[in-house]
Amino acid sequence: MINTAKELNKALKELPEAKEYFKVKEALLKDEYIISLLEVIKQTQNEAKACLTNNDIEGYKIKNNTLNVLKEEFINLPLISNYIAIKDDIYQILEQTVNILSE
Repeated sequence: MINTAKELNKALKELPEAKEYFKVKEALLKDEYIISLLEVIKQTQNEAKACLTNNDIEGYKIKNNTLNVLKEEFINLPLISNYIAIKDDIYQILEQTVNILSE
């Protein structure tokens, strides 16, 4: 049974969708703009939390609006859009596989 699972794993990784997924994921991990944008988003989140901790509601609103703009920019990046789409395709394939194996 272990050999069958390993063969299934290998077959799934050979799918065009899986190859594309790993290719896009690798590109994401190396993209300097995306990495820096994620750092700015994380920093802005921390600043928003600090505003709440300090009861600075106006500061929080400003940081939250900035955060919304940054997140929108992030989601609309072509590489991110591609990643989300291919990830959804892979999840559907894996879900179908699990359903077949569960029968």
